Amino acid sequence: MKLWFVQIALNFLWSPVFFGAQQPGLALVVVVAALVAVLAFIAVAWNKDRLGAVLFIPYAASNCGRG
Repeated sequence: MKLWFVQIALNFLWSPVFFGAQQPGLALVVVVAALVAVLAFIAVAWNKDRLGAVLFIPYAASNCGRG
């Protein structure tokens, strides 16, 4: 759950950084960190909840498209 909360917080942080602060470089750092957190979540969840891990794959892909 910690990884899930981290990626949610980073996902939330991206919009204010990109649109509010108009800092695309910093927003890229945030989205890459969010992607790392999502991929880590998938890796950790893979053995415990395979369906949950698989369902996060499109979410990881959507983070790749944002950066």
